[in-house]
Amino acid sequence: MKRSLFTILTLALLSSGCFRDTSLPPTFEEGPQEGFKPIYANDVSLEVELTTPKAMENPGQIYTIGDLLLIVENLEGIHIIDNEDPSAPEKIGFLTVKGCQQLSIKDGVLYTNQYTSLVAIDISDQRNIHMISRDNDVLSSNLFSNQAPPVEGYYFECPDEEKGTVVGWEFTTIESPKCYR
Repeated sequence: MKRSLFTILTLALLSSGCFRDTSLPPTFEEGPQEGFKPIYANDVSLEVELTTPKAMENPGQIYTIGDLLLIVENLEGIHIIDNEDPSAPEKIGFLTVKGCQQLSIKDGVLYTNQYTSLVAIDISDQRNIHMISRDNDVLSSNLFSNQAPPVEGYYFECPDEEKGTVVGWEFTTIESPKCYR
């Protein structure tokens, strides 16, 4: 028993040298490094358009209005489904609204977020769905205000406020990073 305890303690002490001391600042070397690059909202199409139906991959909030089911596809848009016959719902289309997470409807107008903007879409005529207005940066969200990548232990390209709101992160090769998490 003493021998196995000694072996375990020895292995623990030896393996502790394999980990970086997180109390020390990271070294920032020049040249290409693997890390995270921010994706800005203005790098993503903010066009709102009705397209053909698509498969649900990451459904979220569900909203009903009359015989219609509206199902949010998290961060992608809204599925529009005719539910007049609940035993055979019919997919009508997909409303592309990048960054969408929630919706509400009043008087034929669908309100949803597009990242941190509020978008109003006229859905009173299903054959002529169109955006009415957009109020930029009026909503706050922890999901889109995170100025660091979701994973620790990597270099990343420091966000630049002048480029817009960070809406995601891409793992890639970056040039001479100056930030670390």
